[in-house]
Amino acid sequence: MTRDFGRSVVSALGALLGSAAFVVTLGLTGTASHQVSAAFDIRRATEVSVTERDTGRASSEAAETTPRWFTPLAAQRAGDMAGVVHAGRIATVKAVDVRRFYLAAGDEVPTDVYAVDRESLAAIEPQGIVGRTFDGGHVLRADAVVLLSKSVAARLGVVQPGAAVFIGDLGLTVIGIYSDVARVPGAAGGIILPITVQENAKAFDKQMPSRQIFFETVPGAASQLGLQAALAVSPAQPDLVEVNAPPDPKTLRQEVESSVLQLSVIVSLVILALGAISIGNTTAVRVVLRTGEIGLRRALGARRTDIFCQVLGETAALGLLGGTLGTVIGVLVTVAVSLGNRWIPVLDPTIPALAIIAGAAAGVIAGAYPAIRATRITPAQALSR
Repeated sequence: MTRDFGRSVVSALGALLGSAAFVVTLGLTGTASHQVSAAFDIRRATEVSVTERDTGRASSEAAETTPRWFTPLAAQRAGDMAGVVHAGRIATVKAVDVRRFYLAAGDEVPTDVYAVDRESLAAIEPQGIVGRTFDGGHVLRADAVVLLSKSVAARLGVVQPGAAVFIGDLGLTVIGIYSDVARVPGAAGGIILPITVQENAKAFDKQMPSRQIFFETVPGAASQLGLQAALAVSPAQPDLVEVNAPPDPKTLRQEVESSVLQLSVIVSLVILALGAISIGNTTAVRVVLRTGEIGLRRALGARRTDIFCQVLGETAALGLLGGTLGTVIGVLVTVAVSLGNRWIPVLDPTIPALAIIAGAAAGVIAGAYPAIRATRITPAQALSR
């Protein structure tokens, strides 16, 4: 092996690349899936909503009455649950005509209206541009105030708080304009007003609101709250409501890992197979070039088993060398890429060990055929050459 060191290095290169690819792909897969689930915890796994289950009740009946699960008391019970940051009511009315006083008939702007209480407004968290948001006092007094999204304000020609907009005969004072929301994405292109205004105003009598109790939770609590929310808001008839909770982040991590793991293993095995072929071809050439040496050893008493073990040991050593170097390179690349992206490197300690074993195994498999050929060389053949 050291006599023709350059060829030995080239032979081990396939095992090196295969082991490095194995460590890098599995290491980055684990790191990336950890980042995905962490981002999922922060952005999506903190939201739970409770909506009314479709029971076939007539829409007119539903519009005239407020379900017991949608009362302020129900929202308060929901807010008392462990892991809840905010829990409040949201009543959404789609495509409501909103206008300015001076606009002619037919120039109304169809807009989605989100009627919220103090807690749900805190969960939605509109990002204000100018003005302010309303508070619990506005909700309690049913003050006719409204927040406009940036897009709706532009269509209505509102640039500052204090302007008046109308929904039917209901006049609303604009107290703030916002650009985006942290939750309930649909509200980013609509308007937000106190839920008590929507409940008391005749302008909404003919429209069926879509009701939900919306939860903002601490990370990791959404799955558990999803199991308890129905009993909290409707303890007498929990089957009347439907709970929408995100999947468990652990399940998401497993799905990400399993989908990428298969591809990673396949790519690594292909590279290892190419490396094994390289080692096998190089060893087969060496056996031919060393026919005289092998014949001389046989003449001096070496058994076929000795020749077989010698050749197989050489290829196993090449595979082990390539696997070890490849594993070191793979670990360094995984750490470098993770730190470069400001991620926390996540690497199962069994992966480097498996990579080294895989490199050695590739060397053993690659050397089996050349070793068998070497055992067939006799002293007579060596002398004839």
